[in-house]
Amino acid sequence: MRTLKISSDEVKSGHMHADNIQASIKALKEDGVVLLSGVIDVDHTDRLSQKMLEDVDRVEQTNGISNNWQGVRPPPFHPYLFSDIVFNEMAITITHQIMGDG
Repeated sequence: MRTLKISSDEVKSGHMHADNIQASIKALKEDGVVLLSGVIDVDHTDRLSQKMLEDVDRVEQTNGISNNWQGVRPPPFHPYLFSDIVFNEMAITITHQIMGDG
């Protein structure tokens, strides 16, 4: 898996430099995955993690868990919706370049 370091200026503007877009597209086509380092605020993933772990504990206490897959999903409501996760302009740009308008 290739990792691209995205500059803080790119993150702030929401727009990647053309060379990073092309490198991302190449990585996706060759490897099927690319890591855009720095585009998601770690605090956001930490907050989601904490909430989901609390949800797992709650489900386990009320319903029990009979397998290794609990079916707990990220909460789709405030304060757990973060634009850098659910509407990431850089990810949208890359996928749009590959998939087009359709």
